[in-house]
Amino acid sequence: MSKKNRSGLARDWGVYLKRNIQYKKAEVYLNRSLEVDPVQFKTLLESSKCKLKQSQANDALMDVKKCLTLEPNNIKAQHQHAKCLGGLNQIENAIATAYGITFEYPTAADVHHTKDSLEMSLRSAFGRSTVPILRKYKLHLKRDGSQTKTKELTIKKCGPIEAHREKAIELMKHKLYFDSTFAEQIEFWTQLQQDETLDDNLRKLIDEITRNFNTHESMLYAREPFYAKRDRFDKGSLSKVRHRTFFYAQEETRREALWQLRNIKALAVHSFADALRLTERVLSEFYAIKMRTVFPAKFEFLCHVCHFIGTEYLQIYRAIPADLMSLKVEDRLIALFNVWGKMLQGEDLCDKKVEYFTKRLQNAIYDMEKTYLFHQLSEVCFRFRRPEESQRFARDAVKHAMACKSNIWTFLAYFNIIRVDAMKQNYHPMKDDLDKLQEVAKQLDAFTQVFVNTAIRSFEDIKSAKN
Repeated sequence: MSKKNRSGLARDWGVYLKRNIQYKKAEVYLNRSLEVDPVQFKTLLESSKCKLKQSQANDALMDVKKCLTLEPNNIKAQHQHAKCLGGLNQIENAIATAYGITFEYPTAADVHHTKDSLEMSLRSAFGRSTVPILRKYKLHLKRDGSQTKTKELTIKKCGPIEAHREKAIELMKHKLYFDSTFAEQIEFWTQLQQDETLDDNLRKLIDEITRNFNTHESMLYAREPFYAKRDRFDKGSLSKVRHRTFFYAQEETRREALWQLRNIKALAVHSFADALRLTERVLSEFYAIKMRTVFPAKFEFLCHVCHFIGTEYLQIYRAIPADLMSLKVEDRLIALFNVWGKMLQGEDLCDKKVEYFTKRLQNAIYDMEKTYLFHQLSEVCFRFRRPEESQRFARDAVKHAMACKSNIWTFLAYFNIIRVDAMKQNYHPMKDDLDKLQEVAKQLDAFTQVFVNTAIRSFEDIKSAKN
């Protein structure tokens, strides 16, 4: 592979991983691309975005400055430069940069959002009520190394009451910007860093968590000091900015959902297994944490994703082997209903997968998602040779598929029920399930009806042979 192709391939992998919220892996590939060719505008810009997502604002700023030397008038690089300055708490410079972009490109919604957010942060840092509150608390809470050391020396010299008061004030600050439960754990993690028995990987992880915590807390304090919490200023303009920021968040969420759906469909063309993995990651890491206020079309998008996966399963399941009629009579149903995947081994692995999907079910709200999860449980149990559990989960899938009126998932659920009976050659309950499958198939396409009619004919041939 040529030097240019190697660099482009590594960059594309980095962009793909960044969009899938795997920033560390993405950074590895982007660095590989830059090692091959250090002067690449797109790679440097994506590397800057990836580093800023990981709170590495200094490194992100260095990358975007290189971009600006290559293309000084590029709006994306200028916008990223403003965001990096904001990440370094250089709010005035960030606003000036963003304002210059919006003046030149008034239709740039992303830049407007950045400018509005920074203006909100700047306004919150000042207010008429700060003086009396400052007199009450008398705090110096900036987190640079010299002040931290001075503070530690002061605590050592002062008495127990003063030391307790300083710790209480610090804890109050933690509780203000973060969850109170999390604030109580900060001291524990700080002490744990001194434990010499820790594994290197675990120590590295704790150091990274602590660094990110300090970075974000300092950023929040610089943008909205707690002594300015009672600030009162132009409510009308603040409300307008908040509405614009909120609508921008909605649009960003919708755009991300569209990209995910498009990527799932593109992956399914080449590898359905990869599309399934991405679907599960999207449902568990994106849809599970998005509220309807920020993602109004959450239900519609979720149904679209699940419906697409169901259609892909349907195309795989309803395959009719070319040599079906040449097989023995008792083998025809097995050939029809065992069409995808290989049998797997490992009780522990199966238990982990079942536990994972069961936990997902506890947080699932919509019947469409529950149907998808029950189908995944049925598929996992069948592949790990647990037919009874597979059939039980398939019957649960039928209930939720009928509740959400999805003919495709109803068909797949009955398919899984019949599949277990076909493998076990348990023909007594199969007739009713085949009749139900035939009723559902009438609501689908002609090829699905042909598949069901073939299954019924094979079933009747088996019953005739037995009689």
